[in-house]
Amino acid sequence: MESTPDSKVLLELYSTMLLIRRTEEKIAERYSEQEMRCPTHLCTGQEAVPAGVCLNLTKEDNVLSNHRAHGHYIAKGGNINAMIAEIYGKETGCSRGRGGSMHLTDLSVNFVASTAIVGGTIPLAVGTALASRMQNKKDVAVAFFGDSAVEGGVFHEALNFAALHKLPVLFVCENNLYASQTHIRERQPEREITQLAKSQGIAAFKEDGNDAVAVYTTAKKAVEHARSGNGPVFLEFPTYRWLEHVGPNDDSKLGYRSEKEIQEWKARDPLERLKKTLLENSLATEKNLKSIDDEAKQKVDEAFRFAKGSPFPKKETLHDYLYCNTRHNINQYPVSASPGKERKISYAEAVREATGQAMEKDSSVFVIGEGVPDPKHVFGTTTGLREKHGRNRVLDMPVSENGLTGVCIGAALKGMKPLMVHQRMDFLLLALDQLVNNAAKWHYMFGGHASVPIVIRAIVGQGWGQGAQHSQSLHSVLSHIPGLKVVMPSNAYDAKGLLMASIEDNNPVVFIEHRWLHNITGYVPEEPYALELGKAKAIRQGNDLTIVAASYMTVEAVKAASALEGKASIEIIDLRTVKPLDFETIKHSVEKTGRLLVVDSGHYSGGLAGDIIARVMEQSFNALKAAPRRITLPDLPTPTSPELSRHYYPSRLDIIKDIGELAGLPAKEIRAIIESERQKMPEKPDVPDPGFKGPF
Repeated sequence: MESTPDSKVLLELYSTMLLIRRTEEKIAERYSEQEMRCPTHLCTGQEAVPAGVCLNLTKEDNVLSNHRAHGHYIAKGGNINAMIAEIYGKETGCSRGRGGSMHLTDLSVNFVASTAIVGGTIPLAVGTALASRMQNKKDVAVAFFGDSAVEGGVFHEALNFAALHKLPVLFVCENNLYASQTHIRERQPEREITQLAKSQGIAAFKEDGNDAVAVYTTAKKAVEHARSGNGPVFLEFPTYRWLEHVGPNDDSKLGYRSEKEIQEWKARDPLERLKKTLLENSLATEKNLKSIDDEAKQKVDEAFRFAKGSPFPKKETLHDYLYCNTRHNINQYPVSASPGKERKISYAEAVREATGQAMEKDSSVFVIGEGVPDPKHVFGTTTGLREKHGRNRVLDMPVSENGLTGVCIGAALKGMKPLMVHQRMDFLLLALDQLVNNAAKWHYMFGGHASVPIVIRAIVGQGWGQGAQHSQSLHSVLSHIPGLKVVMPSNAYDAKGLLMASIEDNNPVVFIEHRWLHNITGYVPEEPYALELGKAKAIRQGNDLTIVAASYMTVEAVKAASALEGKASIEIIDLRTVKPLDFETIKHSVEKTGRLLVVDSGHYSGGLAGDIIARVMEQSFNALKAAPRRITLPDLPTPTSPELSRHYYPSRLDIIKDIGELAGLPAKEIRAIIESERQKMPEKPDVPDPGFKGPF
């Protein structure tokens, strides 16, 4: 080991550790009296790791933590008053009472956040390091996590990407032996945890986590290594929590660990060991140390007085911070009143053009996805982007959907605007942990202090014999998640304008493209423009019946309405954005026509169509002349067989039939129209009509 650090460093180490200890002792005392009502995970006994690591960091360095975050927060310079107020659920808390003990943040010192999902912030830390690299900064990122996090896939995905790009990030594993009440020997084979990092080509070191000096000196070398551009470092610090997994009590009575084991670890108390070093080396006196202790107690007492005297959030603020305002006002773009008639391009070309123009305008926009630079360029939507903007802004992605979504979230938190591409929407399911637990909740959970301006393009591959795992449209699932925005353009003009708006939006946006739309052409202005998210559009006026549709089903609705021209006056509402849903436009139309048909590319049960009908029944029941109907996919996985597909996917034929019945048209006449339209359809039942000319 290197020589002992000077007295100034050691006294700062001791002071930080003591402040953590006294803070948590007070929390335990008050928690037992039911003053705090959120889950609280104490790190008593582990103070050397946060203090030793964070003392080597600058204010600009980024730290992300886990559910046992008090020590990391305090060591990084977080506001103790705000932390205690947060645990009490007060408006003055660091997350305005929305997060509690497990969700602490202080962006003024770049304590980015802590979250309760095991391993969930590891890729976020990698993302902040990626952002630093892209922004030519010299700061490093630190991810604190426990031993159980190394058992999760997202851990390995994050380490792989960090090693691949030699990112300046420290992975700090506080190995306290237990995941809740399960010992590490029940969860992992007998091997050194550091081997997991070494196998990824990452420098890895193990030191006694209860020896503050060893932690400090090891972390010092690791920080210097990462900051110098030599890539990530993994640090394992064996340590031990004295108290129960969650809560303020001794839990030896549960039997999962013995009193003997607890006492053996307490005998290695990191605070007492450092105190002994200070006294034996005449670096401090008992009087000096008592003065430090008195100051710590005073700070803690003041924090509790502040918290108890602070107000709770007002009930009127319950809905605050769901979404945040866009970073830049989309009005900076011209908004074309109509697509014009000057230039026709395909839907795929419109997506590519919007991406390129956004990248030209804003250097913080970058594209990442599996196959983005490959010869097919994601169905032609990313062609030429890498050649124009370079490898650092157009990145291929490992097959690591969850980890890389976390990386993109971390980059977004530090000022970048990731545009992430999933060639199949089905694969996005692997990323739901990061998308749902982090991206969607971030702005609300941290009281509006931070936002996640990330766009995720997800392509629906229905048809072409894709089968059950390559064809799902999951917009209803995503629309159920508060905090996400879900966009589903049906045409080239909207695709460009809504993608530009999505990139400008300061919230997480899932941008869903139906594969059948990519080759359909439409009139699109060449100049950049943006269309407001959350606004539906009446693309056809009518008085007899309202059709509500989105994405490719809008195309089928238009075909059906055209076939019934002169037979029924049909109004078509193209949703464009399904979350937030523009229900007012739907309501206005239904109250005019009195009849409703919702056409959806999702499944029948628990879907978008059922939600829209329920809202209409709640708010416009008296205006209805007939019971609303819906056309959806059946509640079945997607078949591969072309013959089964013929009966699986709804088309304009189904829409014509339901319109006829809702509008009371003669059955014989409707059958004749259906047969006429059937003759016009492609021979293959799951192939879209590339020659479709819609009113877009």
